[in-house]
Amino acid sequence: MSTKVEFIGRKPSHRDRLYGTDVTWDGPGDVQDVGDAVLAERMATLHPDIYRVTSGSGKTHPAAQADNASSVDLDAVRKAQEAAIRNKATAEMVDGEGNLTLEAKIAAVEQAGEDRDALNDLSEEFLGRSVPYFARKKAETIRTEIIDGLKSLGE
Repeated sequence: MSTKVEFIGRKPSHRDRLYGTDVTWDGPGDVQDVGDAVLAERMATLHPDIYRVTSGSGKTHPAAQADNASSVDLDAVRKAQEAAIRNKATAEMVDGEGNLTLEAKIAAVEQAGEDRDALNDLSEEFLGRSVPYFARKKAETIRTEIIDGLKSLGE
């Protein structure tokens, strides 16, 4: 059964990179289908300031709808990524308080690869700040700074 999630964050648009759905929301109030109810609940539970699970049909912004319609292969990739997430033991990714573990955060940073915008988003989410001068730095340098920051916080 598919589940819709509303983006309630502050950014003008948002793309999920942490949970592997690669779903894009077209700003606060936009509703998108993430496919899996367990994943949707995890997103809303761990990030209540960003996501809210919706019950009902929810409206999708036309721009986001057109974007999703143009990428048919993305659905297959998303389903495979969701299956991989479901197959991982939640205990390995979440601590006793429902927060992502250090290992899960580092894995998300490493999974972002060369996408510097994604790395900056993860830095804001995990460290509460963007990477200084990130536009001038290589993705590898940004990844290292974020991982070092996470380790220094002991999260």
